[in-house]
Amino acid sequence: MSHKEFKINDYITLKLENDNTIIYVDEKPFTQCNDLRLVFHFDQERKLMHEEIESIDEIVGNFRMPCGRTTFNGGKIEYSSIEAFWGHCSNLQVWAEHDYDTRLLTFGLSFPLLERLIGSGDKLAKSMFKDEIVKRMRGKNQIVISYLIKNDYLKYFTESELEARFPEWEFVEIYSKRIPVINGVLNLSNKGINSIEEIKNLGNLTSICKLDLHSNNLKEHLSSIGNLNSLRNLDLSFNQLNNIPNSICNLKSLEILSLIHNNLKSLPESIGNLTSLQKIDLRHNHITHIPKSIEMLNKLRELNLVNNPVSKKDIDRSLLKHFKTIGTDIFFN
Repeated sequence: MSHKEFKINDYITLKLENDNTIIYVDEKPFTQCNDLRLVFHFDQERKLMHEEIESIDEIVGNFRMPCGRTTFNGGKIEYSSIEAFWGHCSNLQVWAEHDYDTRLLTFGLSFPLLERLIGSGDKLAKSMFKDEIVKRMRGKNQIVISYLIKNDYLKYFTESELEARFPEWEFVEIYSKRIPVINGVLNLSNKGINSIEEIKNLGNLTSICKLDLHSNNLKEHLSSIGNLNSLRNLDLSFNQLNNIPNSICNLKSLEILSLIHNNLKSLPESIGNLTSLQKIDLRHNHITHIPKSIEMLNKLRELNLVNNPVSKKDIDRSLLKHFKTIGTDIFFN
């Protein structure tokens, strides 16, 4: 066999073309390999290296390698295109020999490659695909989980399959797409949401701790958020809110409230009801006044008012003295 071509199995072949390693699936080019990554052989019953590392993705996330070289214990190893080619061949071969375990390749390669293999008739890829999604969704790597959700990999499951495989999950539905609450986090950022009413079942969630709604088109009608009694972190940044509704000010467990880049001109008197609040980020709004009721927030440690018309001289002196007493940091322009 030529040193410029290596067959992994009946579906995958790697070829070295113009000093680049190309993955072919069913004799058709799929993608060009990027930086060479190391693959660790491991027993299926054991964890990778130590408790914090469950896949190659954790290792890649901790090491930034320029193309053509890698690092190990602070040193650098140069390698040629042919050496890189054989490295990629080894990685793909290990991946195939371990039944397409997605922990052995970076997620941005392994999942699209599995999809292509299924389309080419690979029965092993088809049988392992859903199990791999479930395994990574149950993992600790939030970047992988976000990738799978963003790229709609849950579409491959029926509603009954999702309930059977993830019985502990709660879901919301938006634009006919189900989005889960995972580890207490619901990420609805950049969804083009115009109204909270477009999010079905939001007000019924009981396991949610963090709700991320940044970079949408929200203006008002946020009442259902007020039902999320377990919510500790709420991000409404980069929307078009003109005010903070009283419903949000009833969230007794809320610790972090982010409202960066909205159209807020003031804070409601009911802001004092958020007695667990530790941080309010109000950068880039139009706020001119801070209500005295905010002194009720005895756990507040940070109030960020950068890029607002309000200044230190606009705030009541007794309020400033109170903030100093409880150790609150206030940031102005």
